[in-house]
Amino acid sequence: MLSEDESGLAQDFVAYLNAAQSPFHCVAEVKRRITAQGFTELDERRSWDGTITKGGKYFVSRNGSSIIAFAVGGAFDPETSGLICVGAHTDSPCPKLKPVSTLEKEGHVMLGVVGYGGGLWHTWFDRDLTVVGRALVQEGGRAVAKLVHVPKAICRTPTLAIHLSTADERASFKPNLQQHFPPLLATKIKEALAGPPSLPQRPPAAAAEGPSSLGGCHTPGAQGPASRHCGLLLEVVAKAVGCDPEQILDLELQLADTQPAAVIGVCDEFVSSGRLDNQGSCYMATQALMESLRPSLDGTDPLAHCPSLRLVAMFDHEEVGSLSAQGADSPFFGEVIERAVKALGGDPAPTKARSFQISSDMAHAVHPNYSDRHDPANKPRLHGGLVIKHNANQRYA
Repeated sequence: MLSEDESGLAQDFVAYLNAAQSPFHCVAEVKRRITAQGFTELDERRSWDGTITKGGKYFVSRNGSSIIAFAVGGAFDPETSGLICVGAHTDSPCPKLKPVSTLEKEGHVMLGVVGYGGGLWHTWFDRDLTVVGRALVQEGGRAVAKLVHVPKAICRTPTLAIHLSTADERASFKPNLQQHFPPLLATKIKEALAGPPSLPQRPPAAAAEGPSSLGGCHTPGAQGPASRHCGLLLEVVAKAVGCDPEQILDLELQLADTQPAAVIGVCDEFVSSGRLDNQGSCYMATQALMESLRPSLDGTDPLAHCPSLRLVAMFDHEEVGSLSAQGADSPFFGEVIERAVKALGGDPAPTKARSFQISSDMAHAVHPNYSDRHDPANKPRLHGGLVIKHNANQRYA
């Protein structure tokens, strides 16, 4: 069984996983944790000169889905100091709602989705699913981003009944994502009984000029999100974020399993959850940064005499190549380092040369039922400690 300390860490990790349902939720949860420890948010749109000082703790986010947090040692020397960095990513493979998600099939209200990243898509079938992400909401003449997490199962992607599938299909399940993946939201009968949603309508002339059909459950003559997403979806999202449906300007949503993360196993030694790649690294990097800043038993501030700048960076879109404006291959990381070092009176280039960085991601422990899939001499094992990845083609370097 777990010790008291181990149990506390495991349960805190589970709580983090249940909060970090999407890249947006991950960044929000990291912000919440580090803000409680005295970190100050920086604005990319403003100058940092005179803001960053020795002994200070800061963070900056981009797109609400990537975040960089750092603490400056009290003994930071622009001529000799460097950075100690841990990098991770906030995203995971998942089905994402299409920009036009409205879809009707055989009298059923469906959601149009697309696979994001390299997912094991068959594992998403026959699960109670909900939607998470963010909504752009109009408030007081401004567009405000709000986190979305609908706290109930609203859809499901059912597999074909055994009586209707062939032996070959059962032996090798290879779903066509366009045809077989859309989750079931409701029947058209129930949608009709629910009544038309209270959403803005286009003027008759504009409605006549528009397309006669968007291929599914939409409000005829609707404009904005109501022309792209099912009214039932807009209603449930509006309820989750606390606004009226007509206030929603746009949606950026993905599917999520409603089964919460949990500590499992007869000895309470396993954490069962989706998104472990790479929320495991995001959590541990955040914890490591915070714990490294906690005063010692005698009250000494560990940052006071530290000569380094300690930093954690968590990027979105790693699963699809990191090429976005907030991905690891974007200027975001370099720009933050350059601005921080210059604000401290240093030169970024030599400071980078004196630095050390760890790229932290998850590894696959040997599967007891598929041990032949691992190198006989290199099998990562549970309880075996950290895994240091090596690739002769430098894919991990």
